[in-house]
Amino acid sequence: MTPHEVALRLRDQLLLRSVPCEVGDAISQYCSPVRLDGYAGRVLVYSGRKGPSMVLRELKGDGQIERVLEKAWLAATHVAPTAATHKPDALRDKVPRGGVRLRTRTTEAPSQPGMVNIWVDGSKMDVDGGISLGWGLLIMEGDAELLRDSGSGIPRDAWRHFNVAAEITAVVRALEWCRENGVNQVAIHYDYLGLEMWATRRWKANTPFTKEYVRRVAESGIKIAWFKVRSHSGDPRNDLVDALAREAAVQASLAHTDPDS
Repeated sequence: MTPHEVALRLRDQLLLRSVPCEVGDAISQYCSPVRLDGYAGRVLVYSGRKGPSMVLRELKGDGQIERVLEKAWLAATHVAPTAATHKPDALRDKVPRGGVRLRTRTTEAPSQPGMVNIWVDGSKMDVDGGISLGWGLLIMEGDAELLRDSGSGIPRDAWRHFNVAAEITAVVRALEWCRENGVNQVAIHYDYLGLEMWATRRWKANTPFTKEYVRRVAESGIKIAWFKVRSHSGDPRNDLVDALAREAAVQASLAHTDPDS
């Protein structure tokens, strides 16, 4: 497909998700832009020998639009997107300044040998006009399970981020445990791109909660290797933390408690 054809498919998927947008004039035979109403920056769709890819060029949002874009891209291309940071030599130099490239090929990472591996996820439920949030995490070293944890303790001022706030909380809780137990190098497996992009400052944190997340990751002093996995892809550990997060959200809703109680 040409970049324009892919851009049209992405536009249609975004419109289905109630995101007003339009495809602009082609920048070149290899690139077509998609502009999102109400958001600064733009989305660039490229096409080359390695297939179509999407670049978020200085796109500024609260984290939710990036998640919607990921899902729309998956539906438009029928394959899951992958962060450029997972293939630095092959991809990073090709990403326009200020942008993040998502390719159609994937790099689902197995647990990294010789390292402590962490899986995180978050969940949101709609409850009586409000929401219920839950987070889950799993920490392993080799085949040994070090910690399995979940909860719904999320600050009220972070609720605007919905389940992203829960995923951030899971990362912070996992890093706190690692610090307390003398772990200084980890691999974090996640399915929301913002967790890595904010922490590595490839995306600018624009809210107090995401800024605090960036600060806490940096101050942990832990060396982190980030690995994006596809959600609901059959990875048993990713599915486990997804189930932990959903159960925590359910329990919070049944108890009629606020997510930060």
